[in-house]
Amino acid sequence: LPFFLAPSQWAPAIELLARQFTVITLGGAHLGGVATLEDRARAPTYQAMFKTLIDLMAPKPGEAILDVGCGAGSLDRLLAARLGKANAITAIDTNPFLLREAQALATADSVDDLIRFAYGNAEALPFADASFDCIFSVTVLEECDADRALAEMLRVARPGGRVGVI
Repeated sequence: LPFFLAPSQWAPAIELLARQFTVITLGGAHLGGVATLEDRARAPTYQAMFKTLIDLMAPKPGEAILDVGCGAGSLDRLLAARLGKANAITAIDTNPFLLREAQALATADSVDDLIRFAYGNAEALPFADASFDCIFSVTVLEECDADRALAEMLRVARPGGRVGVI
């Protein structure tokens, strides 16, 4: 199935196909859309863009970080490797498949204890007001109602917090 369909589109299709066919779901860093996301995150220009974003946000030790629309968690793993245990990182996505892959990849990279992956919608963030010091979102706003998502990011940002969107 095309990878970039929303879970609401492909999950029912898999269920219907499974009624008459054997369905095997494959994943991992080397297949389909996850491979695409991983390749993008390894590109020097993409890493430079992300480094600039994090440098500008300048998370201080102890500050809580939120990634809105984490996908396969590629950027969160880079961030965890850079910051270590200094900052709590929460990464959300609406796609349960990607969240499972993100968790598995974080475990493989030994940073799973530094990132909390959770289900969450950018347009209705499942967090209390003023919960995070640094919030970032990369290539997500074009996939949702950007005005609602930005309003939600500002809502969950602490006073003086930083929001970075690419």
